[in-house]
Amino acid sequence: MAKSIRKLLPLFSVSILTACANYTFEYVIPPYPGEAPVDAKEDDGIDDAGSYSIKIWCDNRIESLTSTQVSSWVTAQNGKYKIDLKIDPMGEDSAASTMLEGVDVGADIFVFAQDQLAQLKTAQALAPISGNFLDVMKESTDPDGIAAATIADKVYAFPFTGDNGYFLYYDKRELSEDEVKDMSKIIAKARQKDKKIAYSVLNNGYYTASYFMGAGCVSEWTINNKNKFSDYYDTYSSEKGLIAAKGLRDLHKDEDLFIAESKFSQLTSGKAIAAVSGIWNYSRANEKLGDNLGCCELPYYTVDGEQYHISSFKGYKLMGIKRQADAKKMSVCMRIARYLTSESCQKERFESVSWGPTNLKAMELPSVLNHKGLKALREQNAYAQIQKPCPGNWFSQVTGIASSITKNSTDAELQEKLNNYASSLDELKG
Repeated sequence: MAKSIRKLLPLFSVSILTACANYTFEYVIPPYPGEAPVDAKEDDGIDDAGSYSIKIWCDNRIESLTSTQVSSWVTAQNGKYKIDLKIDPMGEDSAASTMLEGVDVGADIFVFAQDQLAQLKTAQALAPISGNFLDVMKESTDPDGIAAATIADKVYAFPFTGDNGYFLYYDKRELSEDEVKDMSKIIAKARQKDKKIAYSVLNNGYYTASYFMGAGCVSEWTINNKNKFSDYYDTYSSEKGLIAAKGLRDLHKDEDLFIAESKFSQLTSGKAIAAVSGIWNYSRANEKLGDNLGCCELPYYTVDGEQYHISSFKGYKLMGIKRQADAKKMSVCMRIARYLTSESCQKERFESVSWGPTNLKAMELPSVLNHKGLKALREQNAYAQIQKPCPGNWFSQVTGIASSITKNSTDAELQEKLNNYASSLDELKG
């Protein structure tokens, strides 16, 4: 971890100045008109007033904002809590692996990608959400977000953002609204202009799956009562899978045009004409391209004269609470997480970093509805599959399909590669 923020949130506080090594920022605790930063409903039972040390992991882009929000919540409780807060920067994609290295020393509250839920549950690193906390969540949150945080009818996290998917970015000076609807036209224009397409479809299973899901394939995994992946229903080796494999074969004919999504900056520098990525790249793209930035749903690809709309995952980022031996600390962590996923906090995050809300009221804000990137994501979600728990190595197996195909692969060879993939799935159980 590059740096951490640690501060004491006092019983009565107006402003805080924090310095850690070469990192300094100042903030003033703001009021929250229209929604008091206190619990929407009082929870029955536990009296959790007191002093606590709490560690939070979150993206470095929202460290300062998260500190402000927690401070505001503490102050609004009128002396009930004293929080010694430490915030460590941690990407959502790394939270689970870091937590699994040592749950005891992991964060008390942390943000993670939805596909890590099963791993964290298996490691008993998450406290289930229940009682009043769950009641408030159900009343105020996108139902798909709650489903994303659910395993075997139990909810294990608070939906944090509803934007963990991908769509098409493009330069309006290079591609027309008609061209971006058809993958073959995007490729043709890239070839003509001698420019790239930042789309990891040929080397990253997270994106490779978009072709298979577009053809109607599914891969659904069952978790048993021992928290193990015990069974699956997978159609990637079916006739529909062969359609997707043929589509990937066509892409390999122009594989020199495709670069990794991680090279998204080539779109903003003019070296690429399009990119398939998520909202995490919106701010810098909008800053560089401005009115020339186009955002839309993914295009279709054509196999044997039939069109298939490229799919994607509809995913969420979740905020989890680590299991605590101290029931009172657990209660306080739950209260803080509930506040950090409230309407006001989600609105502030949207205004700061363009992250899509999961709170039902925040989702209907005009600024959210008219946001170019989130609008494209909503349009793409009509063709997306909700991202569900799967074994960590499953994406690698899907990557293996795409990387093993060549432009000269015969239909029989494509089916053989799909069969090899299917034969490998049993190894992912457990």
